[in-house]
Amino acid sequence: MKNIYFIRHGEATHNVDFKLRGEEAYLDEKHINSVLTTKGINDAIYLKHNFININKIDLVLVSPLTRAIMTVLNIFDNKKIICIEDLREYPMGIHPVNKRKKKSELKSIYKDITFSEICEDDIYFNEGNKESINNLEKRINNLKYYIKKRDEQNIAIISHCSFISYFLYSDFKKILHCKPYVFNLFP
Repeated sequence: MKNIYFIRHGEATHNVDFKLRGEEAYLDEKHINSVLTTKGINDAIYLKHNFININKIDLVLVSPLTRAIMTVLNIFDNKKIICIEDLREYPMGIHPVNKRKKKSELKSIYKDITFSEICEDDIYFNEGNKESINNLEKRINNLKYYIKKRDEQNIAIISHCSFISYFLYSDFKKILHCKPYVFNLFP
C-alpha cells in the first residue's frame, strides 16, 4: 500500500483576485503562472512545522506550475522532488494562470527539483482548447501507474484544487490550501 499525501499549493495571486472578480481572474494575463502570496508562503511554512508525517515522506511529486513549486520548497527540505506534468490544474488550455515556464528555465531556477519527466515546451497548454474530463481521468490514471511502479511508500503530492478533488472524489469539491489529504493507493 502507498500512503499518498495530497497538498494543494498555497494561496496564489489569482486566488485572491478570484474572490474579487470570479472566473475573470483566471483569464487575466497578469496571473500567467501565478505566484504565492505572502499568506501562501506563510501557510506552507506553517505546514512544514506542523505536518505530523513530514519525516515519513520518501518522495515528493510536484506540478510544474510556479505556485506549486514555491509551495513544495517552503514545506520540504532534503527530500527527493520530481516534477510531474500530469499534476497540473484542470482544465488545462483555457486559463493563462495554468501556463508554465519552459523546462530549461525551471531547471535553471530550481536546482533541487528533477524535471526529467516534463517536456521543454508547455505542449499541454493550448489556449482556447479546454481539456476534457476524459483527459483529466487519463492524467489521474497515469499518475496512479507512475506511483505504483515506484519503490517509495510515503509520497507527498503538491498539486491543484480541481486535480486533487477529482482524484480523491471523482467530483469537484473545495480543497483547502496547504492542508494534507490522505489517500491510500493499493497495488
